Amino acid sequence: MDFKNLKGYHFFKNLLLAVAWIIFVYIWGIWNWKETELFKMTWWFDTAGHAVFGALGSLTLLYFYMPYSAELVIAKITKWGIYWEAGELFYDYFIQPNFAGWLAQAQKGSADNIIDILTTYFSARLAMFVYKHFYQKKEIEEEIDEIAERIEKISKIILIRRRKQLKELPPKMKSAIKKLFRAVRDSNSNKSR
Repeated sequence: MDFKNLKGYHFFKNLLLAVAWIIFVYIWGIWNWKETELFKMTWWFDTAGHAVFGALGSLTLLYFYMPYSAELVIAKITKWGIYWEAGELFYDYFIQPNFAGWLAQAQKGSADNIIDILTTYFSARLAMFVYKHFYQKKEIEEEIDEIAERIEKISKIILIRRRKQLKELPPKMKSAIKKLFRAVRDSNSNKSR
């Protein structure tokens, strides 16, 4: 991996994610909610929004918190989808009729809730499947190549140091042997007195 361009690489990824989320909010924001019935065109549009959220949310979560497993990412995104549906329910029962009657209701019934949650779940699962089988394999191969290069460099360094130590070994051994002989001679001379 080229570490000189890493900063620009992360900036580009962050910018791409930010633009994707801005587009998502612009297209599926509260101002685009419309009254509809199940399986009408506007309902499909809403369901597509849940699918995009599931996929984009799971990839974003995986990007910023890489240690997460795919199953944990799917669980978190599904949980957020459930929270979103609870927020829509709260909006429909308390805010829309009392304060925002001119806006459309968010809920289309319990079937809509279940379909939205399942759509979020399956789109997150699909995104993790695509990530694991296409992107992650390439990433792992690059890491293996990088680790192999590092191991090769380290083995060369170890070999150079080992040769240097072998060259230094005989003089060190000579001085150690001389010290040993002196110590033995001095101890023998002290005993003979």
